[in-house]
Amino acid sequence: MAEDYGDVRLNSRRWPDLRGESDLRTQFWNYKFVVEELGFDEPSVVNNIFDRINRNARKLTRQELRHAKYEGWFISQVESEIKAPLWKDLGVATQARESRMADSQFLSELMLVVLEGKMRGFNQDALDDAYAGYDDISTADSAVNEEDFLGSFSRTKQRMLSLEAANSVVTTHCRTLASFYTVWSALALETELPEPIEGLASQLAEFMTMVEAGRAREGAEAALEWAVIQFAENLRGASTDIGPRGARYDALLAGLRNLQG
Repeated sequence: MAEDYGDVRLNSRRWPDLRGESDLRTQFWNYKFVVEELGFDEPSVVNNIFDRINRNARKLTRQELRHAKYEGWFISQVESEIKAPLWKDLGVATQARESRMADSQFLSELMLVVLEGKMRGFNQDALDDAYAGYDDISTADSAVNEEDFLGSFSRTKQRMLSLEAANSVVTTHCRTLASFYTVWSALALETELPEPIEGLASQLAEFMTMVEAGRAREGAEAALEWAVIQFAENLRGASTDIGPRGARYDALLAGLRNLQG
């Protein structure tokens, strides 16, 4: 039971704890629920009421609230895409993340990188705004070209899968969401990454191996040493803020350029 059930004799107690206390069991069964009947059928209003009740009660995660509140374009893209097997294959969708829709929340962030052509710092309120802003892209003032988005998103996915196919670099070295987000952003936003993809996969694996070791390889140039330390240091602490995300992004590009040269 809740810590503040309303009766100190019941607060924080479980049903088995009341064995032999018939008066308290009776009081529990006689608990009165407040029910409000809605005399209309407007999904948007109903969803807003549901959102407000659960947000105040703090029962659902923010992504679960979005799932209940929105049914437009952006959430449809997210919830359809997260079912694709590749997100499990790449380590984004795990059983633990699926249970509270954390995998869908992270996929939302990946989609926004492609949709907006930039990285964001993670913020639940800003993510709510994005879901609201991209709920209906059919309006005249919408800046979203669905065909362009789907094409860019598909290309970024394919490049991520190609990196993994080359040497398992994603599942080996990008297991943290922070690293995954950085590599995804580079694939989505940069047009001059090394080609062919096998070369990029090899350089990425070398760079991330040094990051995991906390130092560059012996004899490395100062620029590479800086990039390795910069990336590693910004995996700590508030790693989803725009500052650390931007610092990792710059470090990754600098490290790859150095390894390429």
